[in-house]
Amino acid sequence: MAIAQALGQIMDVAQAACPPTPQLVSPLAQGTDMLAAELAVARGWRVIAPLPFGIAINIAVNIDDPAQRLAWLVRQAVTPETASLAHAMQDLAAQAHCRAFDHDDALAETLMRTGANAGALDALVADHAAAAAAIVIDASAAVVAVWDGVSPGGRGGTRHTMVQALERGRPVLWIDARAPKTGAWLTAPDDLTQVGDGDGVIDWAGFAAWCGTHGSV
Repeated sequence: MAIAQALGQIMDVAQAACPPTPQLVSPLAQGTDMLAAELAVARGWRVIAPLPFGIAINIAVNIDDPAQRLAWLVRQAVTPETASLAHAMQDLAAQAHCRAFDHDDALAETLMRTGANAGALDALVADHAAAAAAIVIDASAAVVAVWDGVSPGGRGGTRHTMVQALERGRPVLWIDARAPKTGAWLTAPDDLTQVGDGDGVIDWAGFAAWCGTHGSV
């Protein structure tokens, strides 16, 4: 998997340049976040996980199929795919140092169970995702983002997190989701307007030098 290879290369460079072992801060969202956490655990890194919700609700909001989401919430049988996601997220959370923004778990569960107000649920999830992303940014010297270079996303999404990181003075190592061997080192919000079409070459030597100077990622 190309994205896994790119993330693995980032971690290898960081680990070689940043003694002692670096740490990963990740909200454990389905997809790239979980993949990065799995790779970090395999390397013996400390993983800090600011979760948008408590683990049970966090799993639920990561289940795309509403029927499967409801089945998970009411403890009914779910598909092997849903069970695999739940078990993987629970396993990673057990190995990470978690902080959960769980004060709205009851409201989120009610909205998911009834399905009556999708807009309210989306807004709640976005708010909590943004809160978790803020912790990721504040706890990191630099942010690694896998983004397709075009999707606008929403509050708490990848592009929003990249903008927030750059505005707070955190550089972003962008990996192009369309072509994971390409990307760019971004240092200012305006850099996002100059993102190309997957033809950027990542300056690995420069990234290693930055890691060595700052001592962490």
